[in-house]
Amino acid sequence: MRTEKLLLSSDGTKMFLGGKGASTASLPELPGVYPNPSKGEVYVTYSLPEGAEQGQLEVRDLLGRILHTERLAQGGGIVDLSHLRTPPGTLALILYADGIRMATTKLIVVR
Repeated sequence: MRTEKLLLSSDGTKMFLGGKGASTASLPELPGVYPNPSKGEVYVTYSLPEGAEQGQLEVRDLLGRILHTERLAQGGGIVDLSHLRTPPGTLALILYADGIRMATTKLIVVR
């Protein structure tokens, strides 16, 4: 379990304090979603900060209900969400690194 504290600076970098010392890393990019709007096929690109041990992507509806959770590989990659059967409308995609909310973007689903 990570016992570090996360500090965010005004220049977009973050610093982990504690554990094995302090280290800095830039904030991850917002997840890229394509195509957006989508008729069913959905791919999400992501980048986790250096040193992040766990990543997670949540798909939520506008009421905040979790529709899907995806564990992410360290570093970055592409997630295929085409298998989800979500209702038409706007969804929130939330990127977490080590349990900390890092970025949010929206996906519009049309049928």
